[in-house]
Amino acid sequence: MEMALANIEITSTVRTSQVVISFTLFFVCVPLVHFTNSAARMGRFRNGFVARWFGIIVTLFIGGLNGYLIIASIKVCCSDPCCVPFAMI
Repeated sequence: MEMALANIEITSTVRTSQVVISFTLFFVCVPLVHFTNSAARMGRFRNGFVARWFGIIVTLFIGGLNGYLIIASIKVCCSDPCCVPFAMI
């Protein structure tokens, strides 16, 4: 019994940590794309055209998925009276 409860707690902890990492990834990508596209900061090592747009598209995609996750989580919590707001279980 204790092993089953410990397994559930570990799974919940791992899942929550992955959600946190997912949200922080967007906030890491934005400055990364910004700084690597700057000729003043990067000089001749600045991103090329394809890398610049690929970085922008990937960053927007990650931000869109995170926005969708937030909206979906809020909708689920609003429809379930027993749900604790923003619990990512």
